[in-house]
Amino acid sequence: MAEKKGAGGKPQTYDESSGRYVADYAAFGTQELRERQIIEIPEVKQKLYLPDETIPRSLSAKWANEDIAMPDGAVAHFVEGTKLHHIEVFAGKGTRTPIRDVERLVSTYGGKAEDWQKVKGIGTIEVNGKSFEAEIHWYQEPTVGKKELKSKEQ
Repeated sequence: MAEKKGAGGKPQTYDESSGRYVADYAAFGTQELRERQIIEIPEVKQKLYLPDETIPRSLSAKWANEDIAMPDGAVAHFVEGTKLHHIEVFAGKGTRTPIRDVERLVSTYGGKAEDWQKVKGIGTIEVNGKSFEAEIHWYQEPTVGKKELKSKEQ
């Protein structure tokens, strides 16, 4: 374990198992500090990754073939049987980033404000007779489902 001076010149030791420097309480000289323990606080993640989803050939209520708004104003749909992969929650429940317009989502679709998530994933879509992979963004809430799907060109 490597040693360095921390804030206020207090000695710290590098703990390889945790990958961080920890205070060397024994060097402080007081019984209270020697007995103190480091308490780990669970960290809320910036992003939350979800498992891949397959868009069924006969679309169910879970994945109604919703319109997907394209950047140029066209409307696309998922290709049936495609696998939506690299699904990531990047705002809302389970992350540190709040959804800015969550109140609009609740008033428009319902659900609880604290349960809404902003999600993205990559899937095969079809627009104007052409199929291609695209990054899709949407909002979701367990009791409401997936809403406001839109494509980010890839």
